[in-house]
Amino acid sequence: MVKSTGKMYWAHKTSTLCFPRQQVLLDAVAMSDAASHDSQSLLPHLGRLFTRHPDLCGMVQRVLDDGAADDETLKAAVQSQWGVQLVAPINPRSRRPISDDLPRGVDHITPTGTPVCQAGYPLDFLGCRHDTKRFLFRAPDDAQGVPACQDCALRDGCYRGHEGARQITVPFSRLPWIDPEFPQLSRRFAKVMAKRTAIERLHKLMKYDYGDERLTKRGNAAFQVRLDKTLLAMHLVLAYG
Repeated sequence: MVKSTGKMYWAHKTSTLCFPRQQVLLDAVAMSDAASHDSQSLLPHLGRLFTRHPDLCGMVQRVLDDGAADDETLKAAVQSQWGVQLVAPINPRSRRPISDDLPRGVDHITPTGTPVCQAGYPLDFLGCRHDTKRFLFRAPDDAQGVPACQDCALRDGCYRGHEGARQITVPFSRLPWIDPEFPQLSRRFAKVMAKRTAIERLHKLMKYDYGDERLTKRGNAAFQVRLDKTLLAMHLVLAYG
């Protein structure tokens, strides 16, 4: 694993699955190529999990992953093969900010889809107007809870109201990477994605409490044996602890 210039470590890469509220390892697989993209492991790993535990088929309705899995083809494949919704935060990749044909007072729209006004304030996402197929955004409040528009030096060229804050709408078609049915900029989405931190706590257990960071023999086969022992040990602790 290359962390930076001059910093290289011998390491192994694994794909792990767990239920967020339980933080119990369901399965772990040593990846044969650490250079492979993180998203490539999800589909075959779900297949392995449902093959080993067919009782989970139909029970799992949603799987949470990081931005590497923000891919429409992958999402469609997971939904088609397993009937599971893949949820991942927006990955802007090489997408550029949008700076043309914008509402009054808006400087640009970030690669993730957040409008930023000419005063530098990112606008808050309010929701969707499905009848007109547009996303709705509003200028944020300051630390005192007052709309930032009220004391803004650029207000005359942007907000024409006497109270409240500037609101704008953006067509769905201009932000096609945002799902109108489950917008990645919404609080509802953030609440769901917050559950994914369980995987980090599980990794801490695997590395430090169950000793997965210490290998006496290198190689994927040895690492997979260590992962299998960890999986067994964790479930024995649950059963008899």
